[in-house]
Amino acid sequence: MKKSTRAFLVLSSFIGLTLIFGSAQAQSTTCADSCLLGEPGAESLCTLWDANTGQWIDAPDLGVGSMHDRARAYLPWLRQQLMPAGGVMSAIFTDASYQQVASYGGERDVAIWTGSYLAAEALRLMTTGAEDAFHQVVETAATLHRWWNIPGDPGYLARFAAPSSSPPEIKATLPGDDDEVYQNWLYDGVFWDWRGDVSRDQYQGVLLGYSLAYEALAAWQDNPEYGAVARATMERLRADTVEFAEQLMQRERRTVNIKINDRTVSLDMMLENVVYLTAAMPDGVPTLEINLDTGEVKGQGILVFWPDPAEYIRQIPGFGWFPSLPLPTQAIQLGAAFRIALQMSEQVPGYESRSQALADYYAAKADGWLTVAEGWSNTNRCGDGYHGLNIGFMPVYSWTRLESDPVRKDRLQRNLLQGRMWPAVAEDKNVFFAFIYASQAPAETDTSSIVADHVAQLAGFPPPPNEARPVNLVGQYPENPSCPGLSSVAVDVSQRVPASFIWERQPWKLEDPGVPNRLYGGVDYLLAYWMGRRYDYIADDAPGTCLRPRAMPAASAGVLEIPQPNSVQTGIGLVSGWYCEARTLDISIDDGVPIPVAYGTSRQDTRPICGDTNNGFGYLINYNNLADGEHRVQVWLDGQPAAQATFQVRTLGAPFRQDLAAKQWLEDFPAVGQSTLLRWQTANQSFVIAGSGTVRAAGQAVARATGPTGPGYLEIPQPDSDQSGIGLVSGWYCTANTVSIQIDGGPLLETGYGTGRADTLSACGDTNNGFGFLINYNNLGDGPHQITAYADDLAFATASFSVQTLGEPFVTGLTAEYGILDFPAPGLATQVRWQEANQGFTIVGVNPR
Repeated sequence: MKKSTRAFLVLSSFIGLTLIFGSAQAQSTTCADSCLLGEPGAESLCTLWDANTGQWIDAPDLGVGSMHDRARAYLPWLRQQLMPAGGVMSAIFTDASYQQVASYGGERDVAIWTGSYLAAEALRLMTTGAEDAFHQVVETAATLHRWWNIPGDPGYLARFAAPSSSPPEIKATLPGDDDEVYQNWLYDGVFWDWRGDVSRDQYQGVLLGYSLAYEALAAWQDNPEYGAVARATMERLRADTVEFAEQLMQRERRTVNIKINDRTVSLDMMLENVVYLTAAMPDGVPTLEINLDTGEVKGQGILVFWPDPAEYIRQIPGFGWFPSLPLPTQAIQLGAAFRIALQMSEQVPGYESRSQALADYYAAKADGWLTVAEGWSNTNRCGDGYHGLNIGFMPVYSWTRLESDPVRKDRLQRNLLQGRMWPAVAEDKNVFFAFIYASQAPAETDTSSIVADHVAQLAGFPPPPNEARPVNLVGQYPENPSCPGLSSVAVDVSQRVPASFIWERQPWKLEDPGVPNRLYGGVDYLLAYWMGRRYDYIADDAPGTCLRPRAMPAASAGVLEIPQPNSVQTGIGLVSGWYCEARTLDISIDDGVPIPVAYGTSRQDTRPICGDTNNGFGYLINYNNLADGEHRVQVWLDGQPAAQATFQVRTLGAPFRQDLAAKQWLEDFPAVGQSTLLRWQTANQSFVIAGSGTVRAAGQAVARATGPTGPGYLEIPQPDSDQSGIGLVSGWYCTANTVSIQIDGGPLLETGYGTGRADTLSACGDTNNGFGFLINYNNLGDGPHQITAYADDLAFATASFSVQTLGEPFVTGLTAEYGILDFPAPGLATQVRWQEANQGFTIVGVNPR
């Protein structure tokens, strides 16, 4: 049964609005994942398909023998819940349902694990050719590219960055009273908060991901559909990596403050293999604090990659005697960084001279770095400093894999990996390290038993969600008498204390209290699994299966389209979508009382799945009446919960601002070299695309009039206004059987009429006088248009307006964020973000300029 009388919202086939998110795609002849497990679309649900049997698999087995499906199952948890602003973190949730994040953790290690995630997706792309993996590689590379460039100093990498307008739980990871954090930092037209004081370990995950992503994308360069995106992403990777290496090889004299034993001196030093952060330099001068016993160097405004700090310590007066103090891990990190830069720049047009300079520097330095690296040893005791092993294994994998000189490669394989590094961890049941060794060991080395043992260990990795569960293994493993509380043998992966990346955590811990409602993302499983698949260590235990959009049964089909999860809403807008079948449809906001919503309006695009068209629902809302911050909308079908979305509201401090006016050109939107004019529209309480200012039709009628039986008002569109994207025709009329609209002399289109408008009580004597019509203005085409509103077929209002499009009715694939300067007041900047569902820009925050 459908409710259709006096419906609030009508979607006309004349307007042709199509809002389909994640719609079913044509199934390709190859079986590769094209969507995210369980991800709903407008007409589909991403489900596992078995091409061998021609059957859908409703519930994939995630047990010990199902490693591929376990990898598939980890991705939704990671991407939907544990990657705020695109960066990998852990999270504590409000309860064990894991629906609402209370706080994020691991904010100082976001870069290394995000880079590791990029590496995992790149390996998946090379192994399976999955379109979904391609999109993730491109998106994650774009995130990391921003983190390289927001700080503004060559080669300096931010630990994490998020828009200044981010939700509170993300903002809490970047507090203003933290010395590492920089807020309201303008980059590329957007205000960002970001974390500095980066350490060398963060670079290792990012460079690993960059190198593998570059290799993976190379196979897509000539793809007819995705080649341009692949090449543009490769250039971002190349630009960041080459700039980092060029900064490292720069040798220059700088004034530096040196702290040794609580004594500070200012010196002019010749420096090399360093990156700078100008914003962190006290009085504009970098500071180095040197531990003469360990050679450890801490910096303010400077980060060093020194294979032997003695070269620099000897420049300090009175320390010319200082002995050599080789640091093998930093030597490995330098070797890998330059090999990756050469991987991306060799024989690339436009990079000839830069690549040659890198090659000359590498040729002069590499053997010396390798000599230092060959002195590597495991210095951690009782598990202390185990993470230092990871930041040696990550770069040694890249250096050995990419090394083209046979003599140098042999030294890396035999002297370093086989002779030093692998023996130190061979009994640790560390799958990641084992796969690195097996893939880079000398060719004649039999690693089959190593691979088999560690594949068996990885098979015991728990299925998602990866909970920070309590662990008590006392009595199950022998305790190490030299290390109280630790086992004398490595704990099996299936029983190990969970972490963001267990391969960097010591494997002997017997007890841990856990953290209630904390989840980890599973990047450790994904990276090890896809490395094993890439090198054929792990057979595909789900051959011939893939994730595809599956048409949902009509009885349960439907979707909440606006607001989208994690979207930002502001101004006059909608709660809207469609469902095939229901007797009643209500919505509630923030667990409030369910509100009946007009249901049964025409949606031509739902006929293929529902068998009919009267499936739309919509509710007009001024989002500004909700407080700034996070909110939740719930859809109820026949009294049962059907869909929900958590979203953010950003206001300008009041429900309805009538005192504002603004316009601004947005550079490089919708494409590089193009510009788009954005203008504030009071009636919508939002910005609309206004193009270059088209000429309106002359002689517009007044948009307010008196109809046959009482007053009425056409509120949107206003006369002489600009309209674009997904919007509304709306207003109110006191007494009529029907309210219709006509656009450009076309047919009469009946609106949804009779919704509650408390503000019309004084004029009409009652409140059920609102009317509304959802419209994709882009379908009307660029230029002037005219609308007439009718009450019972008698015109009561007319308005001329102008439409500016981006060249097509529904643009996909765009991302953009800009600052509207001196709005809503001088000295402030309002951030606006492109929102595909609305086909327009929405306000996401206001910050000081």
